[in-house]
Amino acid sequence: MSSFEVVVYISQGCPYCEKVRTQLNDWGIEYEVRNVSLHKEYFNELRAKKVLELLLHM
Repeated sequence: MSSFEVVVYISQGCPYCEKVRTQLNDWGIEYEVRNVSLHKEYFNELRAKKVLELLLHM
């Protein structure tokens, strides 16, 4: 494991989230999962970092 902390934000039923998790598992990379569908505080973290705005404009 590298010295970087990996955090994966997911939402229920997101196929792209599952692809990312599968690839990280295949590579043996440890990560923390934060489900924005179940925990509003994680959703708010993404909003505060303007990540949601970036995703909506892609």
